[in-house]
Order: sequence, then structure tokens, then C-alpha cells
Amino acid sequence: DIVGEDVISVVQEFFRSGLLLKEVNAIILALVHKVPNPSKMKDFRSISCCNTLYKIIAKIIANRIKPCLPDIISPSQSGFCDW
Repeated sequence: DIVGEDVISVVQEFFRSGLLLKEVNAIILALVHKVPNPSKMKDFRSISCCNTLYKIIAKIIANRIKPCLPDIISPSQSGFCDW
């Protein structure tokens, strides 16, 4: 109830204008060690910390395109898809 109206407003504005504020689109990338003494990039796992508004918009878009995906992605390319 506290931020709901503001969230709805930002999401609706994105779908109206197609523009996303750069603050919403910013992602903080953290590297976490996979092994005790990492020496190569493959020894790290990346974690992306996304803005909550970004995640909400991405989920809405994903849910909207989900019904179309079986028609545009071949079965051999959809091994991990859950449609």
C-alpha cells in the first residue's frame, strides 16, 4: 500500500513511452569465488543485483511473450523452457 501506486505509475509509464530511467536499468554486478584462491575468470560466479522495478517490468514482458515462444523457438532450442 505504501509504494504500490508509485510502482504502478513507473511500470505504466515504461509501457507508454518505451523508456526506462537509467536508475531503474542500473545493475550492480558482484563476483563471488567458486574456489578458495581464484586466479581466472572461470573461478568466479557473477551475481547481478537488479532494481526491483526492472525485475517487475521484465516479468511482465516475459509473461506477455510466453504464449508466443513455442511458435518462434524450435523444440531443439527449448530444452529448459517450461511452457
